[in-house]
Amino acid sequence: MINIIVADDEKDICNSIAKIIASNIKTNEIFIAHDGIEVIEITSMHHISVIVMDVAMPNKNGLETATEVLKKFPSIKIICTSLFQTFENYFTMKKIGIVGFIQKGSKPKVYKSAIESVLNNEYYFEENIINYLEEKGLWKEKKTPNKSIEDYRLTSTQLIVLKYICSNYKNTEIANELNITIGSVEKHIHNLFEKFNIVSRNDLKTHQAVRDWFRKL
Repeated sequence: MINIIVADDEKDICNSIAKIIASNIKTNEIFIAHDGIEVIEITSMHHISVIVMDVAMPNKNGLETATEVLKKFPSIKIICTSLFQTFENYFTMKKIGIVGFIQKGSKPKVYKSAIESVLNNEYYFEENIINYLEEKGLWKEKKTPNKSIEDYRLTSTQLIVLKYICSNYKNTEIANELNITIGSVEKHIHNLFEKFNIVSRNDLKTHQAVRDWFRKL
């Protein structure tokens, strides 16, 4: 299950988008925010997978908020919404790390496709936007690059613990194998959760970078 933030300073629009998402995507929880500061606060307290966020918001606009959020949580997928944006602004979104754009007033199936696409490490922009950016030499790939295990800079001990987790070892078994305390194992696992921005062992084992690495062992 995934947690999603819907952010828009117009409460009716915000609630409408949240209902569309709830009806079309299996989620754990949908959080509501009405400005950039609320978005940042929610991301600091909960494990968030996707943010669907208006570009024009008070206190911190969508682009400012995305920049701040992605510095701390680069794995969060951010989709911006707006009534109108220039092609140059789409390039700015992509440069920041925003992976999708939805025109306000779009049909429910658009929100479904956009969220499913970004969760699959794909960009979601309309074809004419991509074509323009490609013509200008500003778009070189259709998918976000998948990180490798090396990108997470794990210590040698963390790699060993990760291997045991992927092999379905329990904490007590890992402690016995490494001749360390269970508390030390739990600390290593906590640090792994932080590095991968996840909250459970299952999230860790199913993380794409971890799966790719473990298959090669």
